[in-house]
Amino acid sequence: MIRVLVLFSLLATLVSGDVFTKGKTNLNFLVGSGDTYNRSYGIVGVGAEYCVVDNLAVGVNYRAWLGAEPTFNELSLRTDYYISLDRKLRPYLGAFVKETFINSSVYDDFTSYGFRGGLSVITSKNTYISFGYTVEYYDTCEPSEQCYRKYPELTVGLSF
Repeated sequence: MIRVLVLFSLLATLVSGDVFTKGKTNLNFLVGSGDTYNRSYGIVGVGAEYCVVDNLAVGVNYRAWLGAEPTFNELSLRTDYYISLDRKLRPYLGAFVKETFINSSVYDDFTSYGFRGGLSVITSKNTYISFGYTVEYYDTCEPSEQCYRKYPELTVGLSF
């Protein structure tokens, strides 16, 4: 009987070990590339999110665009909702506001906002991988410019 109780408590711990449950903190990491102002950049980033209730997280992200001039630093606030359809697969929808700081006297800093969606795959009780797509709108934009951009994202996350 004791063995059965221990087994059930271990199984309950595994099931409740979801990375998107209330009180969990998730760290995510990004490495990629991007083009802007006719230049190619390497992009590195880190973020943290906190699950305020099951499947709803608020967080902050930082990204640096490096390898060309001018360099960019991005700081964004975001919220994501993970749809609990399956233990391992979690579609998500989110929104964000981002401030971009440009190390240049030629270009101005700017604000953008947007929406994201995708699929998070829970790979263990403490890790996940997210594949998604983002649409970002620029707060200030000239009529002759494209005022938005769309891009894929791939994120690896750790939960504790």
